[in-house]
Amino acid sequence: TKCVHRAMSLLQGMVSSKLTPSLVTYNELIHGQCKVGDLDSAFKLLDLMTENKVVPDHWTYGVLVDSLCKKNRVEEARLLFDSLKEKGIQPNEVIYTALIDGFCKAGKVDDGCSLLEKMQNENCLPNSSTYNALINGLCSERKLKKALQLVADMEKVGLKPTVQTYTIL
Repeated sequence: TKCVHRAMSLLQGMVSSKLTPSLVTYNELIHGQCKVGDLDSAFKLLDLMTENKVVPDHWTYGVLVDSLCKKNRVEEARLLFDSLKEKGIQPNEVIYTALIDGFCKAGKVDDGCSLLEKMQNENCLPNSSTYNALINGLCSERKLKKALQLVADMEKVGLKPTVQTYTIL
């Protein structure tokens, strides 16, 4: 927390010296705020970014979606995710996986499965983490048959089940 406060004071120094922080600077600060659980400050940084005409990228939104999900704020994460297209951002597998994992951990496995379909329809390839999030969600709902089908689907697209996949099962 001390490092995050120090970094924020450095940002204020940059801004007061009429220096525009870079995308990397903002992303690191947003990541730091999210790591310490201060999502309100992370979103204030996002607003400051756009005020300073620094365009957020996949990494910016990926961290925010993931952090919202980890704080059980999946509906806010969904809204942020849904707003990406109008911002000119095509969600990548990291952003999709964060939201799918969030849905599954919130007991909304059906929403996670629907998002996997959307992901595939958008030609965004799921990775083993994506499948593992869904497999874990299905197993927690005791839907082993569907979980095993996902393992088969995973293999069909050329992804090998990982140690984590087998641990979940």
